[in-house]
Amino acid sequence: MPNDTIITVENLGKKYRIRHQQAERYTALRDVTATRAVAPLRALKSKLESRRQKTGNGASSGISNSYFDLRNSTEEFSDSAKGNQR
Repeated sequence: MPNDTIITVENLGKKYRIRHQQAERYTALRDVTATRAVAPLRALKSKLESRRQKTGNGASSGISNSYFDLRNSTEEFSDSAKGNQR
C-alpha cells in the first residue's frame, strides 16, 4: 500500500505573549511634564529594544511574558478511511 499521508507538519510551534496592564492613577501636571520630557528617550529605547527582539538579543521587558505551548512538534495525518476499504 502506498504512503497514505495526507498532511505532514514539521517544527510546528505556538507562542503566546501576555501583556500586563498598569493600574490607572491620578495624573498631576508634574507627571505630564516629566513624561513629555523623557518621551524622545523612551522612543529611542523602544526602537533599540525592538531591533534586539527581532535579532533575538536582549532580555524581555517586565511588561510582557511569553511562553510556548508547542515547540518543534511534528505531526502526520493519514486517510484512515482508505485503510478500512476492502
